[in-house]
Amino acid sequence: MIKRYALSVSKPFESDIITDHDEEWLIVSELPTHIHDYEALIEIEQPILTPLFTDYGFESLNERFYLYESLVTAFSIADGDPIEIDMFLLQLEEYMIAQEKTDTTIYYIAKQYEELLTKVAATYDVTIRIFDLDKYEKND
Repeated sequence: MIKRYALSVSKPFESDIITDHDEEWLIVSELPTHIHDYEALIEIEQPILTPLFTDYGFESLNERFYLYESLVTAFSIADGDPIEIDMFLLQLEEYMIAQEKTDTTIYYIAKQYEELLTKVAATYDVTIRIFDLDKYEKND
């Protein structure tokens, strides 16, 4: 999970700050100080995508995958019985947007389902960690 920012392609920017692009956006890892109009993104590495992905993100021309930060909730599983974890994930399957498999698996669902996520976790006695994406600062 890497924090990125999308800037409109209609505005000129220095090429050394651009890390990626698509037809609508220039992707940067640091916001220029004079920019106030942008979309916060989460770049996901090694993703497993569901059909919902395109409703909440996009694939760049360089085949990198981005989610709109304002639309998603990211979480990981911290603890629980393996069978209960499987049942928990099965219960949430229809809401999953993507998974990112790095050191730990990070799951993404629509932000509107965060309350459902916490209730299902409690039902199955699964401990989850919800990431505060507004404060998440990992960049490369």
